[in-house]
Amino acid sequence: MTCCICIAMIFIQSQFPDTILGSISVGNDPVDLCISPDGTRAYAAVEFGYATAVDILGYDSFELAGLVSIDGTPSAVQCDGTGEVLYVADSENSLVHIVDTGTLEATGSFPVQPAPVDMVLSPEHERVFLSHSGGMVTVISTQTSSVETVFWAGNSLHSLSVSPCGNYVYAADAASPEEAVINAGTLSVTRFSSGMDSMASAVSGCGESLYLSSTDWDLIGVVNTEDLTLDTTLSCTGEAPVEMAALPDLPYLYGVDEEGAGLVVYSIQDFAFLGTVPVPGEPVDLEVHPDGERIFLVCTGDNRMKVIGYDPAGIQGNEGAALLTAESPSVNPSVIARGFTGELTLKAWDLSGRMVWEGRSTAAPGEACEFSITGVPSGLLLVRAESGDLSATASIVVLKP
Repeated sequence: MTCCICIAMIFIQSQFPDTILGSISVGNDPVDLCISPDGTRAYAAVEFGYATAVDILGYDSFELAGLVSIDGTPSAVQCDGTGEVLYVADSENSLVHIVDTGTLEATGSFPVQPAPVDMVLSPEHERVFLSHSGGMVTVISTQTSSVETVFWAGNSLHSLSVSPCGNYVYAADAASPEEAVINAGTLSVTRFSSGMDSMASAVSGCGESLYLSSTDWDLIGVVNTEDLTLDTTLSCTGEAPVEMAALPDLPYLYGVDEEGAGLVVYSIQDFAFLGTVPVPGEPVDLEVHPDGERIFLVCTGDNRMKVIGYDPAGIQGNEGAALLTAESPSVNPSVIARGFTGELTLKAWDLSGRMVWEGRSTAAPGEACEFSITGVPSGLLLVRAESGDLSATASIVVLKP
């Protein structure tokens, strides 16, 4: 049991998603992105006058779907709950453009407050919330694709984040020690004290914690969303991130390095800095894919959209043995063991070091063995194949049914 825990602890420290899976050109000066609710397409707001659509064909396969010409300066993008409509905020003309995602054509627009910055979706309440740098929030009804209401929520709003249930929207205020939480159903606004000027925000996968980044103090604050009190703060290694996103089922918080060097990664279990994922091209914004494992980002330095995830080939074992992920993320993931001969044992551990699955097979020389892993809890698992002196490990993600 001690051995299992040791393996898992090593795994936790080194196995956050850190591999660039793909990169695709999206046009000059991309500043924001969103992903469709079904996870099949990503969109980028490109200041040069486009909304760029990228088809997500597989775990590490991406293709340009097309460009939507916008007569203005796109600053933010967000889909509706069906993925059939894309809203593109235009900071030059103070408009929101409506795009049919099936045809990738703009079908209309409506006026909004000046300086639109960020958009999030509450699918349960069929609303998109749009922040403005002057402190206002515009509520867009996705039923009618029109402005439902506008209200004040802070002094200088940059980042919005939404709770997993979609019932609450959090607005970080960069010019006040107070932040705002918006009830997405009633549209009531509650201001609460964080004690710091916050540039970016992100919500944990369970919705119990709100993470706030202060670039003035180079701190990340952790707020208890139940009583809206500050639980703790984390001193950043270097400058605080200007954008953040938390993985819903994995214990990692990602942030865009203000200097554009890549993504900083923190553990949300012990609030420790884990490292930096080098990303060339000056990333400026990030979004987590619905699979909870891949991070999409846009870069202004090389005008590309990039994707970070786990190495889809798995981790190479010793003496030519290898364990490859055949299907992951999945409700019923599978792995393929190659380079083994004779009795073969496969075991899986969760993040706590608890063994949750074990299987056995006989490997013939030169042949691969496939294992389907069923009946295990959702989340990230470490799997290890062993046969005699040979071994190999890989990581898999089990999705909720």
